[in-house]
Amino acid sequence: MSGRIIAGGIELTRDALVARGEQVAAGLAAMGVREGDVIAVLLRNGMPYLEIIQACKRLGCYYCPINWHYTAEEVAFLVTDSGAKLVIAEDDLWRQVWTALPKGLPALRVMAGGNTVAGNASDPNDVEANNYETWRNAQPRYDGPLVAPRGHMAYTSGTTGRPKGVVRQPFPVARLPEHLAAVEAVVEQAYGLRPGCRALLPAPVYHSAPSVFAQVALRVCDTLVLTARFDPIEVLRLIERHRIDTIYLVPIMYVRLLKLDARTRASFDLSSLRFVASTGAPCAPELKQAMIDWLGPVVHETYASSEAGMVTVIDSHEALAKPGSAGRPIGPAQVRVYREDGSLCAPGEVGRAVGGPVRRPRRIAAESSFHASPSHD
Repeated sequence: MSGRIIAGGIELTRDALVARGEQVAAGLAAMGVREGDVIAVLLRNGMPYLEIIQACKRLGCYYCPINWHYTAEEVAFLVTDSGAKLVIAEDDLWRQVWTALPKGLPALRVMAGGNTVAGNASDPNDVEANNYETWRNAQPRYDGPLVAPRGHMAYTSGTTGRPKGVVRQPFPVARLPEHLAAVEAVVEQAYGLRPGCRALLPAPVYHSAPSVFAQVALRVCDTLVLTARFDPIEVLRLIERHRIDTIYLVPIMYVRLLKLDARTRASFDLSSLRFVASTGAPCAPELKQAMIDWLGPVVHETYASSEAGMVTVIDSHEALAKPGSAGRPIGPAQVRVYREDGSLCAPGEVGRAVGGPVRRPRRIAAESSFHASPSHD
């Protein structure tokens, strides 16, 4: 299996990352994590995050990505509500939240420099310290049965109350090839990820859309570069250095890139770019126009939600013809607009979209095992 993965100053072949993921899977299984379980992940972008994604796929468990900017109380809610059996956190983040977590909850703390500390939530000093690489390399490759891979358990909303967890039900193992092919076809249309591509992800994996991007990129890309943070100059350098053809950005990143002076932007060779994927927030027509003027017709915007998956996509040509449009339905998605009485609106008529404000259960069970980006709410 060819390909290379670059993150946090570490470069691995895809085979090496798969091997690491299987060793992490074996270690997690030894700690009692089973198929269908949830582990909470409080990490910054880096190779350990990608290893954990691989491990969870192999074990058939969910990973619950947590925004590391959250308060201790917000982290504790997600850990408790998700039913996480284990927490994996960077040491400095762990020290900010551990007192709020359930007592006795198993934990792994990733230390600066690649160390990990295993312990529980009762006392961050009551631990057995191990070097992360030593801990991982001491594990055998996981030899459990083939199971349906889960993905992330995203939490969404929260603006009018507690956030809600979205649980994607797995497909039967016998249908996996069919399911993965269908998912990858939609993701290629929305995010540009296709076999052999060279992708750059400068967005935090704790967000839903970057998490999906990472999951699929690990399967199909020739090269995946994951940055620790977004830096506009570094992004341009990486595009040029690795001949990146596919990149995930959000509109605020467009703003920061366009704030660079024209001479600086022109000093980088960006001719390899063929697909800029944008989601997470609506992109103002004038902002999109500026990006297209700079990079050419390579900008694609997707409208989606964690609950519903990818709904629409629009390319540069259609965006210029229909400024402000959210695009056309993607894959199996259907878009319908209804009147207040429940009847379908005529073309051009303003109505009420299905899925308006409703009271929802805290955890949402979705029928499909497809994951998508955050909604534009």
